Amino acid sequence: MRLNQLLNLHLFLENYVKNEKILTFSKDRIYSAIYRPFVKKNTYFSEIITHSIYLQPKIFPKAESENLVIGLTFRLC
Repeated sequence: MRLNQLLNLHLFLENYVKNEKILTFSKDRIYSAIYRPFVKKNTYFSEIITHSIYLQPKIFPKAESENLVIGLTFRLC
């Protein structure tokens, strides 16, 4: 994560707490993930503290959801 992303996340969380909102921990939010090729890690996934979640909650609604996604990148010429 780049420094400007860390600073933005820090400011977002700081404002969240200043507005007297409470961050709560839930074991259901711990997911198994692949970090880079072939490195399995656990990650905590929450709309509040995870930056740029996009459509992940719709694609994988539960930690047990089967991964049926194939990701591709390409350029249109």
